[in-house]
Formats: sequence, C-alpha cells, structure tokens
Amino acid sequence: MMNKKGDILPFWSKVLPVYRILWERGPLSRREIQELTGLKLTTLVRSLDELKNNGFITESGQGESSGGRRPVLYEINYRKAALIGIDISRTYIKIAHMDMKSNIIKSRRFSLSREHCPRTAVSMIGEIIRSFGIKTPILGIGIGCVGPLDKEKGVILNPEYFPAPGWENVPLVEMLNEENAYPIFLENGANCAALAEFYYGAAKECRSLGYIHVGVGIRSGVINHGSLVRTVDNRDDALGHMIVNMDGRECYCGNYGCLQSYCTLNGMLQEFKAKLKMGRRSQVREFYRGCIDQLPLSVFYQAIKDKDPLAVQIMLDGAAALGTGVANFSNLLDLDLVIINGPVIQLSEDFYNQCAYTAQNKTLRNIHFSKGKLGDNAIVMGAGLLVLDNSLKNGALFNI
Repeated sequence: MMNKKGDILPFWSKVLPVYRILWERGPLSRREIQELTGLKLTTLVRSLDELKNNGFITESGQGESSGGRRPVLYEINYRKAALIGIDISRTYIKIAHMDMKSNIIKSRRFSLSREHCPRTAVSMIGEIIRSFGIKTPILGIGIGCVGPLDKEKGVILNPEYFPAPGWENVPLVEMLNEENAYPIFLENGANCAALAEFYYGAAKECRSLGYIHVGVGIRSGVINHGSLVRTVDNRDDALGHMIVNMDGRECYCGNYGCLQSYCTLNGMLQEFKAKLKMGRRSQVREFYRGCIDQLPLSVFYQAIKDKDPLAVQIMLDGAAALGTGVANFSNLLDLDLVIINGPVIQLSEDFYNQCAYTAQNKTLRNIHFSKGKLGDNAIVMGAGLLVLDNSLKNGALFNI
C-alpha cells in the first residue's frame, strides 16, 4: 500500500514488474502476467490490487476461456497521466500531447525560418504546450532532436543547415525548464523514432531494428532486443559519413564520398546544380531564369514531379547510393528490419523502391525493409516513450 506522498519506494519497486509487462504486452490475464514475470501468485495478486486501487491499471474485459470461467484482463490506465513529445528537425518543430501509450491527443507543428532562433522557438514551444490545456498530471517532456547533442547537459552542439543563426551550443533543456517545470529528457530524434516503431509500429515482432531518417541529412538509430545501441559520443549522423565512393564528392566534413553527399536533399540538389552548370539538358531551364547557384530545393522537387530526366536520374542514383549504405549498415549490425523514412523517402515512390531493391541485393541475408507505420509521428511518440521509461525507472510515475 502506498504511504505518504514521496514515500514511494516500497510501492513502486514491488509493482513495477507487473506494470511494465502490462504496458508492453497488455491487456493480459493474471495467469499470463504470472507466466511472463515469474512472480509468486500471492505477490502478483497483491501488486494487481495495489495498482488497481490506486488507479494505475484497469480491468478491460475478459479473455478466452481455457475450460473454466473466462479470465479478467488487465491493462494500464492510459489516461492516468500525460506525456509531451517534441520533434526538433532542421525545418520544423512538432509538439504533441499524448496519453501513456503515446497515443496523440493533440499536436501542433510550425516550420522553421530565418527568424526562428532558439529563444524564439523555445518560447513558441512553451506557448503551444500551455495551449493544450492539459488537465491530467504531466509526467514530463521528451525531445527528439537533430544532433549532435550533449545529452547529459541537455545541449544541442553544432548541427548543420538550420535556417536561422544561433543553433550552436544551445542549452535546450535549461531553456525549456524556464518555460515548463517538468522533467525534460533529450535524445537523438532517430533513436526516438526507432523506439516508437519498435514498441508501437512496424518492428513490434523484431529482435533488431535499424531506423534511417533521410532529409537534409541522414540520421540513424539502432535497437537490439529492446535497447538502443549508441555510438560513444551519441552521434546520430555516423551513417551519413559512411564512405561509399573513395574518389567521390566532397562532404562538408572534409572527407570525400560520404553517403550523405549523394542521397540527401542537399546532396542531390548540389549535384543537380552542378549538372546544369555543365550544360546538361533539363526542363527546369524553361521556367527557372535565376542564378543556378541560387536554385531552390522547391525547383528540384518540381523537376522530379514533372519527371525531368536529369532530376529523376540524380534521384535514382542517390537512391542506389543509399541502398548501398543501408546494405553495409544491415550487414554490419545483422538487422531483422530496416525502416527508411523522412522527406527524401516521401519525395518519390521510385526513390524508396530503388533504395530497397539495391539494399536487398547487397545484403548477406534476407532483411525486411519498410517505411514504418508511424510516419512523421514516430519521433514525438518515441520522445514520449523517453518520459515514461525514465518515470518507471525512478518511480516518479507512482508518485502522481
């Protein structure tokens, strides 16, 4: 039984195994919970009573009978508390109010422009959270962000290609704490998306998952048996700097032939401009009269939509390069499923098909490829998972 406010250790340490298995696998019967946790029946019954009496779980109907009475099913009370998830990319920020299963109740998104310095963006995030009018206790705020990051200090370090100045060494968690008095957890966005797809999306039945987000840059996350696999410095752009052509294009990192120089939006746009300057034919010349060096991404988008041969060829070459990188990625990590998502994948169905075809033909074993099931909600949902996971580890959930 829970004691006075703040004296939570005896309660949550005993009921946590039951609550976690119901969160991961529920609804479940008492017998199913016992089989999955290995708890003694008396301990299990006491834990279920504690959780139910304090509103953390509910009865959710009856299961199939195995010969006697139909068993009662239990599941967590998803509305007991709220989660806030934030997705910070180079081009937009999305904020979502979710229940404890990361189901999105409300969300808002705004595009980033040259006017959106960190202080302006954080102020807008605070205003949006307040506008949700959340009545249930808020467990915390999870942030899935473009890297590189210093997770421990809550700082965005030196990301590339933000439209506004000032996004270097941003103390994001500290700034958000000035707007909101909730626990805040910072993580690479690709890792958040991987978590969400693993628990709620296309990877629910997989042991290992690679998540690749391709847009202005390349971000990747890996999960093995439910745990994130991290680089030493928690970078999310390592895959983008895999060398796929030793004598290839120059990358901003100083190397030549990096994957992201071929298949990201910026990489393909730069190649398109280079070919136009070399005199290659393109329908773009019929409607774009500006300087080639200033040609915007929207023109390249339109060229692909119009099936411009030059633009399409550059896109397919980029897809093949990405497929090669994905195959290397998969062979090294022995993945069951690779999810490829992001603005580039949404650019054209042909891009995804070419990428998956190339990767499948270069992998050492049969690997499944998918665009995922959660779409552009994956990062905010995974950010919500960060909050819940930390709240379970430190027992904060059971003190609301």
